[in-house]
Amino acid sequence: MFDQSRYLRALTTAWLGRRLDYHETVGSTMDVARQLAEAPGPDGLVVLAEEQTAGRGRRGRSFYSPRGQNLYFTIILEAPAVRLRSLPVVVPVAVVEAIADQAPGATIKWPNDIWLGERKCCGMLIDIHQIDDRPIALVGIGINVNGDPAVQPDLAKTATSIAKATGTVADREALLAAIMNNLEPLLGVSLADVHTRYAARSNVLGREVVVHEVTGGVYEGTAVRLAPTGALIVRRTNGDEVELEAADVSVRPQGEVRGTSNPTEWPTSPSPRGE
Repeated sequence: MFDQSRYLRALTTAWLGRRLDYHETVGSTMDVARQLAEAPGPDGLVVLAEEQTAGRGRRGRSFYSPRGQNLYFTIILEAPAVRLRSLPVVVPVAVVEAIADQAPGATIKWPNDIWLGERKCCGMLIDIHQIDDRPIALVGIGINVNGDPAVQPDLAKTATSIAKATGTVADREALLAAIMNNLEPLLGVSLADVHTRYAARSNVLGREVVVHEVTGGVYEGTAVRLAPTGALIVRRTNGDEVELEAADVSVRPQGEVRGTSNPTEWPTSPSPRGE
């Protein structure tokens, strides 16, 4: 079971993560957080569950949520809309740097999945709402900490966990505290600084990619930078630059000539995704 006292002792924040709404089992931490956000004053509260029975990710995907092994949580943030719009860049940086404390080499797969090697260990979902004129963000995060997603045949080649990647049991309490300790100060620094830290951890920026658009279009290019909103700027082979808000991006292996073979597929996988 998650040791709440140990987690709180590891916190260095002033407000973020100080209030923990803990559950052994929920349908979805995002659903619980939405209900709590209806009342005033939820800023910084974290909904944490040992198990989810109806977790959802982007585009309605589900994900593997075994009991007592991983982290499934949603952070409630109440702030001016301008601050909330930076979350697609800020949150992945806070999470990847916390994971790297226990699993060096963690990287960000655009837009906000965290990878260890060539497998995904974390996903997140950021929903922004307006509740009684209050801008509210629900930041749902799922991290494979000690569970082995390979027990699910469809995840064996695409997902991993911190424990599986490092060969040692990971510290869930220290990891959650580190995320909060990283995120609180990041919410107040310049976005340019956050972009620099994102780029340092990105496994996409500067790489040749194949873009699979939501509408079905497919084209090649180079991932060159992030927009202030966290959108990915891709320079197509004809020189035009495209700003991607949502797409599946496959990275072409270093040294491979365009058009000669299939790129390395790093698609958005269904486990774990942010609730």
